[in-house]
Amino acid sequence: MKIQINGQNTLESRTVRSKVKEIAAISLFTIIAAIASILLADLIVFPLTHFAVKRVDIFNLVFKNLLLLIVFIILCFSFIKKYRTLSDEGLTSKYIVLYFLKRPVHYGSLSLSFILISALMITVLYLLFSLNYYYLYKISGGV
Repeated sequence: MKIQINGQNTLESRTVRSKVKEIAAISLFTIIAAIASILLADLIVFPLTHFAVKRVDIFNLVFKNLLLLIVFIILCFSFIKKYRTLSDEGLTSKYIVLYFLKRPVHYGSLSLSFILISALMITVLYLLFSLNYYYLYKISGGV
């Protein structure tokens, strides 16, 4: 595909008619997307919202159990996939068990260090800004 001919970009429209065609196509796509979103909202979201408002207890129970089931299924599939990958590499069962025991500790320590570093940075920033306010107050002639 040629992009330039004699220094001109062939991807850009040269005539008003072709520009109007491009704008019409984009506008039509936008209208179709708006209609699709309205239909989706009317057919799926509104009845679900109506049910959630009318029967809060049942909706909460179903939503909570469905969410827990989805998380459990995802964890099981990822566990099985990783186990198969490790066993296909020829690793022993002892090493695979140690891997699965070590992995949560590793990610837990990473999360804890991230939280501690964030808390330290927030504390330092708080002290800097509070001291800055104090010195600005003293400079401006405060008592």
